Amino acid sequence: MKIDLSEMIWTIINFLLLMFLLKIFLYNPLLKFMDAQKSRIDEGLAKGEKALQAREENAKQLAENLQKSNSEARRILSEARAADERTKAGILNSANESAASIRSFASERIAGEEKAATEDVEKSLPELVSVLTFRLLGQAGPAG
Repeated sequence: MKIDLSEMIWTIINFLLLMFLLKIFLYNPLLKFMDAQKSRIDEGLAKGEKALQAREENAKQLAENLQKSNSEARRILSEARAADERTKAGILNSANESAASIRSFASERIAGEEKAATEDVEKSLPELVSVLTFRLLGQAGPAG
């Protein structure tokens, strides 16, 4: 077996030419494509990370707002209950005062009517005693 030097040189030149062409038309575009793909993936991961952080921040903000709203609602409810109690106490005091006034007026009126009735009875007592006495004794009274 004999190795031909010219054939070997042409084979090496063809091989180097093939390597050069493959590098220019296949390897470099493939590397560019893979770099572009990697950068898009990295961008997508970065956007996903930002979105996750934004979601966590929004959830935290929402929880804080909800807590503030709940405490505000409790405060408003407490104030409303206190105002309701004050209003109820005022109405009860007013009703008690009104009832006391009515009772006082009624007591005064009853006392006045009782006094007037007593005076009437006391005025007509001598006449009644006289009529009863005549009737008990069987005689006709002074009027009859």
